[in-house]
Amino acid sequence: MKLKNTLLALAAMLPAVTFANAADEPAATTAAPAPAKTDAFETIEQNGQKYIHISTISQVSACEEFMKNVQILGAQRQALVELDRILSPEEKELLKDSIKNRTEAFAKNNEAMTKAYGFNITRDYVQQIVSTKIFLKLSDEEYKKAREEAENKKDGEKPVFEVKGDDKYQLVATIPTAEENDLFRRNVQIMQNGRERLIQMNNVIAQMEDGEEKTKLEEQFKNEEETLKKNNDEMIKHYGFSLTRNYMMQVEKIKLFMKVNEEEYLKAEAQARLEAAEKSEKTDAESQI
Repeated sequence: MKLKNTLLALAAMLPAVTFANAADEPAATTAAPAPAKTDAFETIEQNGQKYIHISTISQVSACEEFMKNVQILGAQRQALVELDRILSPEEKELLKDSIKNRTEAFAKNNEAMTKAYGFNITRDYVQQIVSTKIFLKLSDEEYKKAREEAENKKDGEKPVFEVKGDDKYQLVATIPTAEENDLFRRNVQIMQNGRERLIQMNNVIAQMEDGEEKTKLEEQFKNEEETLKKNNDEMIKHYGFSLTRNYMMQVEKIKLFMKVNEEEYLKAEAQARLEAAEKSEKTDAESQI
């Protein structure tokens, strides 16, 4: 399902994910599961650059931890860059122990991320969102009604609810593939851009004097408003998603691809072929026993 975009052509974009705030102070990276291995040599290409699949992160908690840790690393690196920029040589000497501790904590965290996921903040990556759950935020009244209906439901699949503090949510959609996740996020971006454009146009119209130009802009506003409504209706139909409601997104699976040069690409491809051949030989040998 692809929405109409009368406003602008959107370039391919990385999925937008809401991260937890990361403190500037060094923080230890939480232990993470070992990266999942794949028999296939998976690659993607963006803007003429090659990326190879290095790990798969599964389960909501693991994905959240990974994204949080990436934010922590980014904040730590930025803090070190800022210190180097704003401090004089004399100040750096006075604060050398603190700077050393920060640098060591950053290096330790980066090493832990490399070991767990194959992620190193000095390299470039694409985080491919493979599976996402969309939860609609409910009012207390909506939540109570939905729970009562769920308890009285005898046939079919039971609704799924999540409670986060005082906030209550109901699962409205699961997006199970990388392609559909990318399309969903691009469609949301189209709708958000459309809404922002309508707000700006309305502000301009309110300040215009009556006349041909105002009438023309009002007609354009009406047409784009209708397009936005149609797009919103399509999103409700396919995902239970509307710009007028609030949601929680739970990423269930991420594939991590690292940008490589030609030499690295050929080496990884050769290694994958070697491992595939060894696996095939082992399977053949076992079948003959």
